Amino acid sequence: MSEALDLNSDLKTHDQGARVVLDKDIKTSVSLSIRRRVLRKIDKLAALSGTSRSEAVEKLVELKIDEIINEMKK
Repeated sequence: MSEALDLNSDLKTHDQGARVVLDKDIKTSVSLSIRRRVLRKIDKLAALSGTSRSEAVEKLVELKIDEIINEMKK
């Protein structure tokens, strides 16, 4: 037990100068007016993927937005 405590103490001493940098995207809060049936579909996607509504919408946009933009340009 004493050896484990000494090892733990030694590890803490060496890690004191280490720094963790979190690179998190900045998110902007927005309000959207959408039909209830669309919201239900977003909720279903979020539930199936185990994510929030925001993450479900982001996933949808990442997968489809370029395709929709290209169709609109034609």
